Amino acid sequence: MSNFDPEMKGTLGENLYRRNERDADMKGKCQINGVEYNISGWLKQGKNGQFYSLSFTERTRDKVEPGSRIIAPPAPRNDIPDDEVPF
Repeated sequence: MSNFDPEMKGTLGENLYRRNERDADMKGKCQINGVEYNISGWLKQGKNGQFYSLSFTERTRDKVEPGSRIIAPPAPRNDIPDDEVPF
């Protein structure tokens, strides 16, 4: 059994579902004071170099807003022909 405490911890990675320039470059989640949040990050250029601008929104599970669409994840890539797979 794990003793992992998710409080004040999270993950952030590349947004694989980015559709346009306004979508976040990075996406993730975290937990603060027992509340789960989605994290969105945009890579920006400042006078002292690059930085990420972050946004935190409370996560809502199993709630779909009226009129919203659920987008399926992209199909897996298959760049290697079957006859070249080494196993």
